Amino acid sequence: MSDSEDDVGPMPPAPKRRKVLEFERVYLDAMPTGQMYERSFMHVETVTHVAATKTDFIVTASKEGVVKFWKKRPADVEFVKRFYAHVGPIVDMCVSADGNWLATVGNDQTAKVFDVLNFDMINMTKLDFTPSACCWVHRQGTASTKLAIASA
Repeated sequence: MSDSEDDVGPMPPAPKRRKVLEFERVYLDAMPTGQMYERSFMHVETVTHVAATKTDFIVTASKEGVVKFWKKRPADVEFVKRFYAHVGPIVDMCVSADGNWLATVGNDQTAKVFDVLNFDMINMTKLDFTPSACCWVHRQGTASTKLAIASA
């Protein structure tokens, strides 16, 4: 039995030679550094709703169904969290009087409730209709808050 009979399968292909561009070093040296870039937290689509809370947050919603939380600071605004809240446009958005709760309704026939201070979605409700508006309803001096949702 010869050594060639002990081999199993074809031999691996020879490694490919890397193509070197004519002015590759010039291109690499001219490439901007990371300090020249910044990360964008902008919405991809049109911003449709903006709300400011008593708890120093700004909440934005956009045409693609995204809700973003921003923290107001003395010198600027800091991005906090993003939610892909609805499939499709957000129809309406409202903040409770105390600034603790946020509600959104969308064309996907859902209502979403968020805890603003903890940046968390706490409730999702599937509706039997397409909503057109939402509003927090409360009596002055009472602890309970209710969400009213209307259709067109």
